[in-house]
Amino acid sequence: MLDKILKINVNVRLFCLLIIIFASMFIIPNVPDEFTLIFILLPLGAVGFHIYTVSEGVKKSSNEIIDFNNNFIKNSGIVYDDYTFSDDGVSGIAISEKENKLYIFKRTELNKDYQIVKFNFNQVVESGIVEDGQTLTKTSKSGLVGGSLLGGAIAGGFGAVVGAMSANNTSTEQVKRLSLSIVVDNLMNPVHDIVFLVNTQQPYSKDNPLYKTAFDKCNLWHKRVSVIIKRNEKLNESV
Repeated sequence: MLDKILKINVNVRLFCLLIIIFASMFIIPNVPDEFTLIFILLPLGAVGFHIYTVSEGVKKSSNEIIDFNNNFIKNSGIVYDDYTFSDDGVSGIAISEKENKLYIFKRTELNKDYQIVKFNFNQVVESGIVEDGQTLTKTSKSGLVGGSLLGGAIAGGFGAVVGAMSANNTSTEQVKRLSLSIVVDNLMNPVHDIVFLVNTQQPYSKDNPLYKTAFDKCNLWHKRVSVIIKRNEKLNESV
């Protein structure tokens, strides 16, 4: 029953809710006192049910996207050490240390298939954390710019970057969009953004656990791409 209701357009459900509310407002003054409570509770129950169906619809949509992404990565045929998909559901990233490859997944709409773009590690030029259009920190082939994320030391494999930026050290208290921006050596399509958090209607507080989780995840992937850049710098210096 609930699945059938969720298939109804949310605007149609909202319209039905408004009809119930306005109908109850006109009916209440004209019904016997013993029925008044029923027509007061009816719109309140309808409002509660509408909120519930909207919440369930969001959960169902989110679960469907997660299932689609997991099936996509399993059937993609790529070899990877780790991967993640964006909060807006239209992009993703994967890395393979064994093959020295970085994969970017892109699609224009949620109901479309992902396109896979593959890059060699030596094609990665820059990585940065961007918050509401402002670059908090970035690592490029020419060095670290705008932040202290690397702490001046890089060693070992993925994630072995010494030092980190705290989510509390950024400039604003409310955040609408947090993303990882990767620049690659490709003139036609050099910039690839992976969104880790987005909500343009209701910004996230820096104290929100969702923001902190997203920031930590974005920071981790930035470190990984930073390691890739620095490793290739060392290889070029040794040649």
